[in-house]
Formats: sequence, C-alpha cells, structure tokens
Amino acid sequence: MRSIRNLVVFELLVILLLLLVYVTTALPQQEQVGPFGGLVFLHRGDTSAFPENSIAAMRAASVAGAQAIEIDVMLSQDNVPMVIHDPSLERTTNGRGKVKNFTALELQAFNLVNTSRGQPTEWRIPKLETVMQEAINLGLILEIELKTEIHNHYLVAQKIAALFERFNFYQQGFISSFDPRLLYYVRSLNPKINTSLALKAHPPYSSFTQYVLQQPFTAKYLGVSMIEPDHLLANERFINFWLEQKLLLNIWVVNSEKLKKVLLQPNVSITTDCLIGSC
Repeated sequence: MRSIRNLVVFELLVILLLLLVYVTTALPQQEQVGPFGGLVFLHRGDTSAFPENSIAAMRAASVAGAQAIEIDVMLSQDNVPMVIHDPSLERTTNGRGKVKNFTALELQAFNLVNTSRGQPTEWRIPKLETVMQEAINLGLILEIELKTEIHNHYLVAQKIAALFERFNFYQQGFISSFDPRLLYYVRSLNPKINTSLALKAHPPYSSFTQYVLQQPFTAKYLGVSMIEPDHLLANERFINFWLEQKLLLNIWVVNSEKLKKVLLQPNVSITTDCLIGSC
C-alpha cells in the first residue's frame, strides 16, 4: 500500500515539475502577426523554367505575379545559412555529397540544375542573406523553412535572428519548421520573428509525438503565430479548430484550383507549385 502511495506522490511531483517548466519557459505569442494570411506562396519560387530556390526562380515568380514564395534553408560547414532544400547536393546541383560538409564558398561553386527539365544552369546556391535582400528588392514575402536536417540548431537560430534584425524583415517574412526546437530557439533569441509549426499527415515519428504537436498547448509553448499543415490534414474541422486558437494557417502543397478556392481565406494561406492551373 505504501509503495502505491509513493508512486502516486512521485507521479504528482513529476506532473507539477512539468507544469512548472511549461509555465516558466513558454514563449509569448507574437502579437503583430503581419501580412501572412490569405496569401498564395509559390513553392521554392517559379520552378517551371528555373532551378528551385534560386534567385532566378524568385525573379520569375515576381514577374508571374506572385506575392510570396517559400524557400528552404540548410547550414553550410562554416555555419552560413544557404538556400537549398535537400541535405545532399545530387538532386538539385551538379555536385555530390552532404551540404553540411562544404563551406559556403565551396557550395557556391556548384551549378544548380533545373529539376523539372533535368538541365544544368549557370545559377548557384544562394546565401539566405542574398535571398532576403532580393525579396526586399522584389517586394516578395518569404516563408523560410528551416530543414530538420540542420546540424546545429541553436547556431542557425542565432544566424536567423541576426538576419531578421539586420534587414528589419519582421513584416516581410516568417520562419517555419517541422522541428519545434528550431522554432523555440528562433523566438527565444528574437521574439519579434513570427514562426510557423509545420505538420505532416504521415510523420516519421510516433503517434504520441504527432498528438502532442497538434495540441494548442504546444503552439502556445512555442509562441508560434501559424500552423502549417499538410493539405491531407486540413479538413474543415482542422482549419476551424486552429482559427479558433487565433492562429493563421498555411496549407501545403495545394495544386488543385478547386481546392485552392475552397481553402484560401483571410486567415488561411496556401503553398502551391503553380500560380495558375493544376500542376
């Protein structure tokens, strides 16, 4: 009987400790969310004729009338945020190997490949700071996704926080990630940055982890302004639930014109591979 009572006391103490940690370490939600609702984000820029995540794809997206684009960030060996989707070079460049094993200068020696056409180009992997400056020049809003394969979470958060401050980018971009640690670090370092928690319909982690990530207390703890679900998750109930939590949504990747019209609303953005027509 005493052992049961001791176990109950122990579990209560653990719960109280967890509550204390939650209360004392939770981040405040960004009050000024910015102009990130009701937008159509072009996925990695206009990739119909140019390499994904390239300056050329950004410029083509702007010419096509895009208001916003989504880009991806990895970290180089010398800890420079680089705009590239994959952790390795093979699919999108003429190089071979892991991004994290090359310096920024070495990465920029490789040529980007137009993956939709299978052709090499003269465009190179851009630094994030170059892309942010280009977004300012073009008047584009950026969703900056920090990839889960990034090898130094806190350091990349420091780099991101500094870049947002340097460019005063708070109303022109936000950070998204499937990794809540990256979002927590970014906002703890610079609470003026808006962040978005990305969710997969079929994640590689446990159902319990998925459950925790989809609870309002997680979003509140991280201080995120947005939830970014796979379109397979984004039914009417899901959307209404998160809108009731006073959060924006950005649903990916939506390529059906019919679905675009259904989903797009003032507090719901979508990410698509093409601006007009089904891809």
